[in-house]
Amino acid sequence: MRASFQNILIRTSVLVGLVVHVHPSHAQQPFQATLEGWQDSVLRSIGDRYRAFGGLYYDRGLFRPLTPDMDGEYILDETTAGFTLVEDSRFYASRYGFRFYAASINKSRFITYAHFRTAVPVKGKHVLRIESVQQEDLRGRHTFLNLGYEYRVSVTHRIGGAVSVAAYKPDIDVSLHYQYDSNSMGLARVQFTILDVANNLIFNTLGVDPVLEDTTRSYSSRPILLSVRLSSPIWHNFRAELVAGHQSRGSALVQSQATPDASFYWDDSASYRGLLLEYYASPAVTIGLSHRYTWNEIVRGSPASSAYTSDYSSEQWSERTGLFLVGAYKEIQADFWYTFSRSSDVQTGTNYDQANIPEDLNYRRNESMSQIRVRRVPFESGVLAGIDLRLYNLSENEDAAIMDNYRRFTHLEKGERSTVTLGYQFRRGSYVEFGGSYDFDGDQKDQRFDGAFLRMLVLW
Repeated sequence: MRASFQNILIRTSVLVGLVVHVHPSHAQQPFQATLEGWQDSVLRSIGDRYRAFGGLYYDRGLFRPLTPDMDGEYILDETTAGFTLVEDSRFYASRYGFRFYAASINKSRFITYAHFRTAVPVKGKHVLRIESVQQEDLRGRHTFLNLGYEYRVSVTHRIGGAVSVAAYKPDIDVSLHYQYDSNSMGLARVQFTILDVANNLIFNTLGVDPVLEDTTRSYSSRPILLSVRLSSPIWHNFRAELVAGHQSRGSALVQSQATPDASFYWDDSASYRGLLLEYYASPAVTIGLSHRYTWNEIVRGSPASSAYTSDYSSEQWSERTGLFLVGAYKEIQADFWYTFSRSSDVQTGTNYDQANIPEDLNYRRNESMSQIRVRRVPFESGVLAGIDLRLYNLSENEDAAIMDNYRRFTHLEKGERSTVTLGYQFRRGSYVEFGGSYDFDGDQKDQRFDGAFLRMLVLW
């Protein structure tokens, strides 16, 4: 079955090449991708830790790459229902938009994602920006609301600020930004964020009832996040985009309110970077290359007087390199995506009494995914229909045996599925579609149905 699936993938790749090689008869803008959606996701992970899986002091990665409930096909489920970098570009290019997906990952659970953003001109050069993200999956249950203000200094220069509104007050962040944007020079945006801005005021100055909070957290070094986004104009059919950010080391003393000698130090830092290169072979064909990297480190130690004796550090990094080809002929759109990922989870120390995995760890993981998708996309409104094929491969080093003691499902070495989608596109590119997947690899034995999802995009 594996060989036959790969043959299907190869033949479909040839079909995609034939489809995207010709010029469309309908004038259109070149397909563009963006890393803006990926950067926003990374920034939410850094800023909204309270609602992430395991809470504030979970030590298996700030970005939650793996959690115990993820089965072998979770990555397939997530990417099948989610949005591509090209679809991200359509959403972020619109001033007003809403998008959503819900995907079935087992018989009792969905993963969901809902994202709303709008910009409201108030008076003259003043703009209010509102953005809300609700995301429930196996990495966390995030409810993110960002209220922002922007002042247009001139045609190309803007300054502004925002506050992330959170139910957990110590998790509130405040940011300031500057943005330059012109057709001839491209875009440059720099953002400076103070994380957990009210934390010390709440715990050190005001104090919190022990009935409400078991522990207090006091920063001796507050985490600061600097993020950058650069996007070039199209030059000789090429375009580039760069995103990057770094969170300075935050150092905090965490102390039990019921047992004062039960305390520990918690230090963490993180960084990320991403690069996107695009070549517009024709108005209907875009070829792209992307590279994305995340890193974080957590250090947990104990004061001499503490009842806790933990002393260890945990470091995770992940990098993903991708190649894509997107093209269209009349109403037929075809995509090819290939990504290769490497990730690492290393833990060292002298005492693991409070660690999620109480031993040394040097876990390595390599993944690859190939996707071919062919869709009928009407020029205006009409029926959407498509089919895609995906091939996923995973390899792990010997410390996968340690991870298997921690996670509830053994991760599969391969995944093969086909997905059929059917929906309707409205004006302005808004759409709603349903999808269902068929399992080729036989990992579920007699059951070949491999999950379903609903996805929608609304632009106005």
